[in-house]
Amino acid sequence: MLFIAAFSKTHLQMLLGFLGAIGYLLLGFMMTEQLSSDLRRSRGSDKKLIMAINLASFGAAYWALSSYMGNYIAPLIPVGPGFLIGIWRVFR
Repeated sequence: MLFIAAFSKTHLQMLLGFLGAIGYLLLGFMMTEQLSSDLRRSRGSDKKLIMAINLASFGAAYWALSSYMGNYIAPLIPVGPGFLIGIWRVFR
């Protein structure tokens, strides 16, 4: 996503690519922190925040990548696995 932000054609693509990359970075840190702390129980607010960041990051990254590539199916390959992992973590 940072590649899209660096070489985008419009400012909106650059902004959404950057926000998608930062969102997935935050999501990765939150999920790692949640998995590493065995003593703390998972709270519902953490799951809601993870779901919100997951949806926002997927939407921003998908739109930036699809508008950059001009294709609506190919962006699902790099962006889809992160979205599925976030959904799995919320409903697990």
